[in-house]
Amino acid sequence: MEQGRYMRNVKRKKRGRKLLATAAFLVTVLSVAAVICLAMFFNIEQLLLAGATRYSTEQLIAASGVVKGQNIFAVSTKKAAATLYQSFPYLDQVKVKRLLPTTIQIIVEETSAAVAVVNSSKSYTLLGANDRVLEHISDVSTEGVPIVLGADLSQIAPGTKVNRQTLDNLYNAVGDDETLRPQLERMNAALSKLTTARAMLLVAQQLAFEDISYFDVSDELAVSLLYDNRVLVLLGSELQLDYKMKFAQKVIGELGDSFIGSIDLSTAANNQRSYSREQNIETLMNPVYFEGYY
Repeated sequence: MEQGRYMRNVKRKKRGRKLLATAAFLVTVLSVAAVICLAMFFNIEQLLLAGATRYSTEQLIAASGVVKGQNIFAVSTKKAAATLYQSFPYLDQVKVKRLLPTTIQIIVEETSAAVAVVNSSKSYTLLGANDRVLEHISDVSTEGVPIVLGADLSQIAPGTKVNRQTLDNLYNAVGDDETLRPQLERMNAALSKLTTARAMLLVAQQLAFEDISYFDVSDELAVSLLYDNRVLVLLGSELQLDYKMKFAQKVIGELGDSFIGSIDLSTAANNQRSYSREQNIETLMNPVYFEGYY
């Protein structure tokens, strides 16, 4: 009886080993079949691009690293999207999708310049609404965007975002690499000035305060704006900018189109008074603007 039980156990073990061997064989066969199918039926045959106007289709597809004949599942869509975003500053959003069985689609959204930061009389930097440096150019006359004086972005690489996150990242990086300190100092100075400029731009937008020739943040305690190339408005610090700029609109309207000179509102938040004076506007302008952009 014990011998019979022993034989039955032996037979069960043999059947188990056969089942395991069969299962392993089937898994191997299916894996090989899957690899063959991927190689035969999922190679990229078509690359589609949508949304680009500033960059050519050829430029973007080449930079993505995706090529025809490559297996569609071997493509890292996240990596391709990140590469394109980092390489082309005017791209605001990038998506890379697989359209099975053989197509890769790249969808981009572009941004445009929100402000021109004047670095010198022959150099300015276009900054996007997403805080990203778009490009450095030598002629601002055709851009038609607000001009900011007093900040210098000339040494900040296109594609870099001028914001608190970038500054914090640089602070952390300097601890490990002291050579990054000059970059940190440039970013810190630029961000401080741009924060003030953005506050002025926002108020101007909210008030529909148009025809502003430039915003000057050279001295953050004595910011100013030039209206219609004929009225310099002195605003003092950025405190209560909304009140002072609204007051400026009112005074400019009261003085009329023939007035040329300055309006001092630097103390208006305290005494509700403005001080206007007719003057030669060319002597009041920021010298960099007068030399290169007036």
